[in-house]
Amino acid sequence: MGFTTGQTLTGVWFARPTLDTDPGGAIQVTVTAFVASNAVASVTLDLVDTTPVFMDTSSFLGFSGITRYVIDRVEGPGFCQDKGYYNADDFQFASRSLEDM
Repeated sequence: MGFTTGQTLTGVWFARPTLDTDPGGAIQVTVTAFVASNAVASVTLDLVDTTPVFMDTSSFLGFSGITRYVIDRVEGPGFCQDKGYYNADDFQFASRSLEDM
């Protein structure tokens, strides 16, 4: 999944979805920040449960000119039909990077 914005992502909540009676889906997510087509920073978070966990991406504030973000995931094990699903919520942004201030 990817998205474009002129703002700096400072954090987002992730969780594994509940599939039937157990957690399913992805076991890890990585958010990568891009300036043009160049990856400049990334943050990785292990997903172990259906309880949402905050991913702190405030390190992206140290980069100027970020315009795009990509979220990659590591699929979970087993025979689950939906190995790559994850929940993402409450994306938090800053209007400028620290470098721009």
